[in-house]
Amino acid sequence: MTFKIDVTGNISPSLARVIDAEIKDRVGRNPPTLRVVLKAMNEGLVDRLIREGTIDADERENLFSEINALIEGYGGETLAQSFTKYRASENLAIVIQAEIDNPDAIQPVTLGSVLEAMRQGLVATLVGRGDIDPDEDETLVAEIEQLIKMNGPNALAEEFLP
Repeated sequence: MTFKIDVTGNISPSLARVIDAEIKDRVGRNPPTLRVVLKAMNEGLVDRLIREGTIDADERENLFSEINALIEGYGGETLAQSFTKYRASENLAIVIQAEIDNPDAIQPVTLGSVLEAMRQGLVATLVGRGDIDPDEDETLVAEIEQLIKMNGPNALAEEFLP
């Protein structure tokens, strides 16, 4: 599963991919700080991403300069995810928007309340109306659960709309 990543303007798209890879590698553990990302980079994360074709080899030195500048400017204990913003896939955006538009929904709509609505049949309703593909159910649940792991259940759902 991949999320669309918006860069805050403070980092390059390549560093955003490095941060995203470290966040995914640490699922279930504390979110990485800038210092943790630098440590992972020094321990081979950048080299792995170059081998995978996720980033270009000629960006290697710039990535280290960039992360060091961020640490100098923001501090090593700043959460790395503060520099990226994850967006919902097209189908999850449809689910989120349906819950936002639901007059009976508890406001404000959060990631946790969207997951609960999904468990209560929102996805089935949207499939029945033809708004989303019936094969998307498990993927959508996994996607929202991942967003909740990264951002917490009380994060406003509308913040993840494309």
